[in-house]
Amino acid sequence: MHISKSLICWIAVLAAGIDRAAGGAHAQSAQPPAKAGDAPTAAVIALHGSAGFTSSLDFFSATSLDEAIAAADAKSVKTLFLDIDSASGVVATKDAVVRSILNARARGVRTVAVVRNAGGVSALIALACERIVVLPGAGFGGEPAPASGVRADPQVEKAVRGLISHIADSESSRRKFTAVDADAAKVTGRSALLSRALVEHSVQIWRLKNGEFVEAAPKDAEATRLDREGRVLALGGNELVELSLATSAATLADAMHAFSTDPTPIDLAKSMELLQGRIKKALQLIDVDNRKLDELKELGHSKTKSVQSSREASKRQLESKKAAHVEELRKLLEAP
Repeated sequence: MHISKSLICWIAVLAAGIDRAAGGAHAQSAQPPAKAGDAPTAAVIALHGSAGFTSSLDFFSATSLDEAIAAADAKSVKTLFLDIDSASGVVATKDAVVRSILNARARGVRTVAVVRNAGGVSALIALACERIVVLPGAGFGGEPAPASGVRADPQVEKAVRGLISHIADSESSRRKFTAVDADAAKVTGRSALLSRALVEHSVQIWRLKNGEFVEAAPKDAEATRLDREGRVLALGGNELVELSLATSAATLADAMHAFSTDPTPIDLAKSMELLQGRIKKALQLIDVDNRKLDELKELGHSKTKSVQSSREASKRQLESKKAAHVEELRKLLEAP
């Protein structure tokens, strides 16, 4: 089974370098590189795959992000780079991740989103960060699209097809722009209307000449409509730059051009490995339950009443065990 890891690399940096990073893409640091052994003042956290479980084991959780941030806090890290490559995700997970970002900011930690792809609700994670840097080909918002490296897991789909459908139905009817996104807009000074338009079909959005975003174009003002009728707003990286919402960079390394890289990655996402291990174990138990139920079915109907009664009792016991295993899996998959 393919199980991804959230790769988290430490970056040894100069504390003043990040301020220059906001001045435009590919600017060069005037400072010498950090010396080997210096305490890191920045870290990179990879948020790759879905924000929460959808139909693949390639996903990240708010719990793993919190543990990574806690480890960064213990190292007195002052800047967090979130390397985002996500097609979309679960609203509850997105909300929890955004809260974690806002909490880090409240403690004085600067957050920078480096976007490879931020489809669907993942765009709202990027918008919660203080700064946004887009890499070539970056997508932002709109309908969920596959992120690089994400592969659907057949075993997951087979074992919990009904649960996946339930999660999908729940997500489709759930409001994707939530109170925590409104809080993020206030903290960052970005437009809440823009955030809504990136995830909700019903929102129309216009940009006035002065840069303000409005839901209805004034008759006496020059304005450009950004969305397409009946479609969720989708923006490319270049458009984000043109709207003054982001700067651009050619690579992740260029996005952090003011910093020198620690060549030894440190994996802080042990919680993701544990979570995925528990999911795999739950899937194996369900698979065993299914095989035993199939074996009972193949025995057919017995003419002996006592034998048939015993088989029915075994079937009920197996179905009860399977239901418990599916419920345990549901809790694991739906947790933020």
